[in-house]
Amino acid sequence: MKKQTSVAVTFDDAIKARLDAYCELNDIDAQAVITEAVATFLKSQAPEINQLISGYVAMGQINTEISHAFSACEKRGIRPYSMSDKGAKAWMCP
Repeated sequence: MKKQTSVAVTFDDAIKARLDAYCELNDIDAQAVITEAVATFLKSQAPEINQLISGYVAMGQINTEISHAFSACEKRGIRPYSMSDKGAKAWMCP
């Protein structure tokens, strides 16, 4: 059995009434309906979520490069600047 965690969910009266009616008509537990609804929603959002994750991973490498440039410049007591090389930014110490 999967580990379960409880979460409090609040509905307005109209949605709660529709949920109750659906559950009664289909002989299903409200928890099962809510779990399926959330799972379906998250699955529909997966492409956007995966794109965000990929972006954060890519930014990690860029941030590492920038921090190395700043660290080298700080050791020399100067401020780095950005140069554009074919559209890509390169951080340099003068």
